[in-house]
Amino acid sequence: LLDMILNLFSWWREIAADNFAIGHGYAEDLITGLAKLSADHVEMVYRSPVYGMFYSSHPPNNVRFNLIR
Repeated sequence: LLDMILNLFSWWREIAADNFAIGHGYAEDLITGLAKLSADHVEMVYRSPVYGMFYSSHPPNNVRFNLIR
């Protein structure tokens, strides 16, 4: 349970950082960078957000892409 709470806090910080970049006109650069990271690390792009809340400190890129657009 503690891991999930810490992961959700981490997700919140990642999304806040994404919103900061978007607010300063870097949305397309952010998308490009996330796409490169996904390709380099072969992330499961369609991973369930619920799964990620338990096992990942960062939101999956498909969630981040949807929030950016």
